[in-house]
Amino acid sequence: MIGFFLLLYLMIDFLSNFYLGRLIKEGHPLPFMALFLIGGILFISSMFHKISNAPLAVALETVWGRYTGNVKRWGIRVFLPYFPFLWGYKEIEITMRNFDLSNISIQHPSGDLVTFEGSLNWFPNYYSGIELVNYLRVGGYSNKENDEKVGNGGPTDLLVDIISDTLRKYISTGGQGGAPLPLDEVRVKGEEFCNLISGALAGKNSVTGNNYKNIEINPKDGVSDVHGFGFRICRNQIKNIATEGDVTKEIQNRQKEMIQKTSDEIDTEGEVARLKKALDQIGIKIESLSSQTKLQLWREIREFKAIKENGGKFYKTAGLEGIVSKILEKYLE
Repeated sequence: MIGFFLLLYLMIDFLSNFYLGRLIKEGHPLPFMALFLIGGILFISSMFHKISNAPLAVALETVWGRYTGNVKRWGIRVFLPYFPFLWGYKEIEITMRNFDLSNISIQHPSGDLVTFEGSLNWFPNYYSGIELVNYLRVGGYSNKENDEKVGNGGPTDLLVDIISDTLRKYISTGGQGGAPLPLDEVRVKGEEFCNLISGALAGKNSVTGNNYKNIEINPKDGVSDVHGFGFRICRNQIKNIATEGDVTKEIQNRQKEMIQKTSDEIDTEGEVARLKKALDQIGIKIESLSSQTKLQLWREIREFKAIKENGGKFYKTAGLEGIVSKILEKYLE
């Protein structure tokens, strides 16, 4: 751009020395018309600004350095960002941000650490200029890369604080202001924790009058946050909840002992061999099953044995984990 103006200056200088100078002396209007035409073209071309569409962005309008609240979407837009107009804009990327729930870790009252695997999606609320100003006010960086970083004082740090505080209170009081949730329960509360996070960030659903449940939030458009951060909150998902510490180790050791004891009890009638055969038909190795899955299997098999010995009919327990139900179907064939 600087090279263009330099070349234009040299051309005008050259013409003024060898041609325009003589015309100006003679009072000819052509030099003035040419300068006016060139200046007009430059002025008009400087008014058009491209707002990025890859990645998607919007322009938050400013006049004399103040945000007006007007938002212009991606594409070619008109602004005059120089004196005396100072009609400019702040470009804000609006692509979906991903908040990694591994940033959240909570100390259980037992002393063990609770960690999460999953994510929450959000994006700056570009449907409203006021909300975009709020987003900038709380430390929004206008781009996805910096907004997703932890520890830079931006939106991610706010989410860490709110989500951690919400889950910590629930785990510490069992959600009812009573005793803490046992670690065994904490590990299977994924869906409930997802709803807690959605309610803490999105507030009450105007239709139901209750806190938002995760499934009620549109995963694409999201809903406005209730804290005035200028975010739109989308759905979250928790893939896994893990605990680690002395109490967790103690629970795991007890489970292993129970599994071994139960395995020894049923093996007298060749049930383990029968189970392995069922697993082979499905293409699963018994060693690959988790302790929790094995425990559920042993319990069902023991019940099957007890009922068979009494001549009754065995029914699978309702609500079994998917893989357990599938294995039992093969086992009972």
